[in-house]
Amino acid sequence: MLDASDFSERLWMILDEATGSEQQLRNILGAKPKVIIVAFDREFRRASDNLRNNIEVPGESEDALKDLYAMVVSKGKDFYDHIVNHPERILLDTKPGDPCYFGVAGSVLLHLFGEEED
Repeated sequence: MLDASDFSERLWMILDEATGSEQQLRNILGAKPKVIIVAFDREFRRASDNLRNNIEVPGESEDALKDLYAMVVSKGKDFYDHIVNHPERILLDTKPGDPCYFGVAGSVLLHLFGEEED
């Protein structure tokens, strides 16, 4: 399983700068060039997919799992590594109401450029 160092430092810097606020993330991404927004979205999805492919959580729906893995990424580099090192803690340390930025970059792309990243 990949850890946080296997993903772009820019991903983690932008997430850290968002300070848990979806609106702040929208503002940050909205001020970046399209290529940066696309790169952020790809890395976010790659980090989330890494968790999906390596951490099984029985009894959860596909949608719930997508949100759960996105929450882990959304909480930043240190939390991501915490879950990578202690996957059994994913349900204990991730709570409803935690930031979940899945799709935010796509929404910003759609708003600014009239298109989403695939």
